[in-house]
Amino acid sequence: MADFSIRPAEPDDAAAVVALSATVHPYLVRGVARTRLMIAEPPPGEDWAAFVAERDGKVAGWVSAYRNARTAEPDFGQISLLQVHPAARGRGIGSALFAAAAGHLRAAGIRRAAATATPEALPFARRRGFEPLRELRYSVLDLAPPAGPGAAASERADLAARAGLGAAASERVDPPAPVGLGAAASRRGDLAAPAGPGAAASERADPPAPDASRGPTPGKADATLDDVRLISLRETTPEVLYAADVAAAADEPGDVPPQPPSFTTWCYDVWQNPGLDHEISTAALIAGEIVAFSLLVRDGDRVWSDMTATAPAHRGRGLARLVKTVALTRAAAAGVARAFTSNDETNLPMLAVNTRLGYRPVATQFSCVGPLG
Repeated sequence: MADFSIRPAEPDDAAAVVALSATVHPYLVRGVARTRLMIAEPPPGEDWAAFVAERDGKVAGWVSAYRNARTAEPDFGQISLLQVHPAARGRGIGSALFAAAAGHLRAAGIRRAAATATPEALPFARRRGFEPLRELRYSVLDLAPPAGPGAAASERADLAARAGLGAAASERVDPPAPVGLGAAASRRGDLAAPAGPGAAASERADPPAPDASRGPTPGKADATLDDVRLISLRETTPEVLYAADVAAAADEPGDVPPQPPSFTTWCYDVWQNPGLDHEISTAALIAGEIVAFSLLVRDGDRVWSDMTATAPAHRGRGLARLVKTVALTRAAAAGVARAFTSNDETNLPMLAVNTRLGYRPVATQFSCVGPLG
């Protein structure tokens, strides 16, 4: 007889779920506020549901499942955050959570879904018909806090140097005062555990930025010149950022054909995320238009790079590198110690940006797709 039970998640499970996530995948950033919001007020129009495994009165596992609103393929789902505490593995909890998630999606008319799996979890995924299509790299950047007078300026110069930016970029990075935000989460903070497939740490790993790994394109001005104005999200509106996001994400890597989310869905996922730091997240304007941006989701002294992107017409100028450098510098000045991100292994330009900034790989997962029967 099983020594655990599976039940629908409740808002009061949020803290235990975040603690579980931190144990299973310490390189992911997920906060209590975002988790509680998703359970209490699920994303609109996505048939979202979550389940927990309880053992000895404690949360020992978690999974969520929903209709993917960012693909043109109809009735395509996502199995996310499937994770089991290491001390509770080997009891069938992963299988039970997967069955609950798959059953929920089938009842909603969904017959195919994506999930991610760690290398150790690939056999679990394959036994259920899920095959890996893409490899995802998870990385961390240590941000040393300012240690004394002049340290903030030194930190800005160091990041600018690592990014390959000139003095103009460094001098214009004027970080705000610490904002002291509480719990945060990556956009759905998708996880995976050795007990079974989960989903990627960010549904929106930094998209292709063909400009990011090389210098200015001949005939184009350098991104550090005065035609670029850097702003925080406090200085723009959700409508303006949504338009920039949709334009920049058109060629984002994925398992199925993409389609832009509705403005309502995007607001829930991005703008209204309790962890999105509107002070340190950075956008670049040219002639009043957002042409590049870097969004950081914060939980205490950690941030997640939720999206870094450049509008197609403005690639080849180093703008992705510029906005990410500025955002990270602001984060360091606001007391952030570590920054995390994930990227598709085929997204060589953005991987080059992150390597140049000093990110180091900490984990690999595989994005898988399979039938639900």
